[in-house]
Amino acid sequence: KILMDESIRVDIDFRDEKLGYKIRKSQLEKIPFMVILGDKEMEEKTLSIRSRTQGDLGTSDLESFIQLLKKENTLNSN
Repeated sequence: KILMDESIRVDIDFRDEKLGYKIRKSQLEKIPFMVILGDKEMEEKTLSIRSRTQGDLGTSDLESFIQLLKKENTLNSN
């Protein structure tokens, strides 16, 4: 909801598939960023972030991720 309020397009994958399969499918579909939100992330209030071009970006809080997306959007707009 917070990402959508920031006008960031979001697609959530609730399918009962292995994580590796979902990551590979996202890469093939050329999805720029993927956020993994599991039990560990919920407990730590963080997001695990993967970039299509840079791979695993580690963990981040939501606000930092929003700023990253806005920065990327600005760079790609120019």
